[in-house]
Amino acid sequence: MNKIHLLDNNLINKIAAGEVIERPASVVKELVENSIDAGATLIMIAIKDGGTSLITVMDNGCGIPKEDVKQAFLRHATSKIDSFDDLYDISTLGFRGEALASIASVSQLEMSTKTQGQKTGTMIKINGGAVEEIKDASTAEGTVIHVKNLFYNTPARKKFLKRNSTEGSYVADVVNKIALGHPEVAFKLMNNNIIIMQTNGRADLKTTAYGILDRDTARAFLPLKAEREGWKLTGFTAKPEVSRGNRSFEYFYLNGRFIKSDVLTKAAEEGYKGLLMNGRFPVFIINLTPPSGAVDVNVHPTKLEVRFNNDNFMFDFVSSAIAKTLKGEILIPGGEEAEEEKKSFSEITGIKAVNAEEITIDLDEVLKEIEDKEDRAERDSIRAEKPLFRVKPLEPAYDDSPAEPLKMFLNEPGCEETGVTPLKDVVKEIKEKEEKKKSGEKTEEKLPKAPPMPSYPPKKPFFHNYKI
Repeated sequence: MNKIHLLDNNLINKIAAGEVIERPASVVKELVENSIDAGATLIMIAIKDGGTSLITVMDNGCGIPKEDVKQAFLRHATSKIDSFDDLYDISTLGFRGEALASIASVSQLEMSTKTQGQKTGTMIKINGGAVEEIKDASTAEGTVIHVKNLFYNTPARKKFLKRNSTEGSYVADVVNKIALGHPEVAFKLMNNNIIIMQTNGRADLKTTAYGILDRDTARAFLPLKAEREGWKLTGFTAKPEVSRGNRSFEYFYLNGRFIKSDVLTKAAEEGYKGLLMNGRFPVFIINLTPPSGAVDVNVHPTKLEVRFNNDNFMFDFVSSAIAKTLKGEILIPGGEEAEEEKKSFSEITGIKAVNAEEITIDLDEVLKEIEDKEDRAERDSIRAEKPLFRVKPLEPAYDDSPAEPLKMFLNEPGCEETGVTPLKDVVKEIKEKEEKKKSGEKTEEKLPKAPPMPSYPPKKPFFHNYKI
């Protein structure tokens, strides 16, 4: 057996990265959460090749002081907790101090940062966990981090990544979840220079949900608000009419951090009991604010799972809040949403342009594309109501068609050729007979001439009458 020895810091960081950094989406999650904890109100995320080649996160937060830049990349270096008791009273998104060290150990990282009081910022370059350069740099207030060639020095882990498009979708999912938990922050996500998602940061959760989820879901949202024993519950729950076939639209947040909990999931679905068909799941966004010491968030490396002090209390608290909200509403589709449907995307969301520092959010082109799609959809619906062509009615092919005998009733020229007495002559004869009867004269009955018998065989086939 080999002698017991201490591992070097670089290897320790790579082992820790295996717990915290699974894929590009994990990097984005950790960096964006750090930006929010730094007080950022604008965050831009740009990725290339699904985040495998490049991840850039830019924010307008407080930045990192020059003397702390190098220390920020050490393991367990954090400004968010000081003692053991703080673990049960955490209001920030991060606290372990492992994110930056883990990311830097498996990538080529470059960070530029500046605080409000500094004249110049600081730039640091780290390659595979080793600091290569640190110097003063001209940069805006806030922090910009570039993560290049993720897992370049751990090929065994890199080969387990999926296609770039799939990894990009994972990144989008992470950013969407964070944005729904923080409607007060404006987000912009770009993948290969294409805007994927954007929010306005006006602290309106329903507006944020409108842009991230879809129009029908946002319209069906009912406000949630409850408070009990120091716990606060806010958010929205949707009417049963917009249920889903899976749980992908069930969002739980604890102090703005997205979490998963079997207890909360069962509680929310219990609130919808009797309103959903089997196999259908509700849609909701619920943010919980706990009292001090009521929850342990230090049970999962990525802070995804939590442990409550009283599961029974949480089940009843969440289920009753949802059931009470749904019970007080008339759950009939339509109605008050009709007027909102007439509004445009920009009128509902209020998103036009937001500018701050080097972050520019402009949705003009996106809105134009949406309006063009709506115009095309309207034209398509009009075409669906009106036929694209009409069937031309059948027309007689010859003058001696079945319509020809009708001429005798109109007394048109040529009717004498048929050998039938014209209608006006028949009427004249009838009048003359009535006058003679009145005067007592005897009248001689005359039968009308019958039309000549047709020749046989016919001169033309029986189907000659109509064109096909």
